[in-house]
Amino acid sequence: TGGRAWGIAISGHYAYVTNEQDAGSNTGSLRIFDLAAPDSPRMMGSVGIPSRDVLDVAVSGQYAYVAACLDGLQVVDVTDVRSPRVIGAVTTPACIGVVAVSDGHAFVGSLEGMHVVDISDPHSPRMVATLPLRHGYGGIAVSGKYAYAGSSGFYVIDVSIPTVPRVVGGIDSDGASAFALSGSRAYLADWDAGLRIAARQCDVVRVSVQDFRLQGSGSSVRIHWRSPESTEAGFLLRAKNGSCAWTVPHALLDAYTFTATDDSPN
Repeated sequence: TGGRAWGIAISGHYAYVTNEQDAGSNTGSLRIFDLAAPDSPRMMGSVGIPSRDVLDVAVSGQYAYVAACLDGLQVVDVTDVRSPRVIGAVTTPACIGVVAVSDGHAFVGSLEGMHVVDISDPHSPRMVATLPLRHGYGGIAVSGKYAYAGSSGFYVIDVSIPTVPRVVGGIDSDGASAFALSGSRAYLADWDAGLRIAARQCDVVRVSVQDFRLQGSGSSVRIHWRSPESTEAGFLLRAKNGSCAWTVPHALLDAYTFTATDDSPN
């Protein structure tokens, strides 16, 4: 591709590839390849992106959404794959490196957390929410009303109201640098811990302030409660796909409904 190929998205029989700093240039690009003949892909078109760090791309309909680090989210019209063009952009508070798109919104991961961008008008995208997460990003995906973000931890985020995203579950990890979703499971590339497998979602359990006690210190607190079906449940929940476990940041302790994720492959 020339330069450093960094991110890729597939839509139809086209591959959309981001290049970080094209050869002989201080900026990167988005390049589009025809995969109709997979053994001999051919480049159909490209467009310069006003950033050296062009890191990720997501495609929805006739638009590609490019994560361009400190130059924010760039919107590219790919209606004509031979002549793509940048038509809109929005800056973000920190370098963004991953992007996913769903239902009129782009969800981008930065070193400060997850940002939600309203892309209902591709020419004038606007950031509508920021959710702080620990230690940057390692991937982002959206399925239904949930977004999934990997960093120093794996987060399940309710985005049913995109302007008010909230963490509803997750698991501690050494660093979920990448993950994949398949069926009811999430598969994490978790640094020294290797491959970890977690359920994407367990039953939602409503907990009132009288039903649980808190234990822990630092940046997270483990929630303990009593199960009506056993004596001390610790921080386990009965769920569709096995037992559940998670930690909840202090900032979320005023919300008493949590969706847990399975911390075991059972």
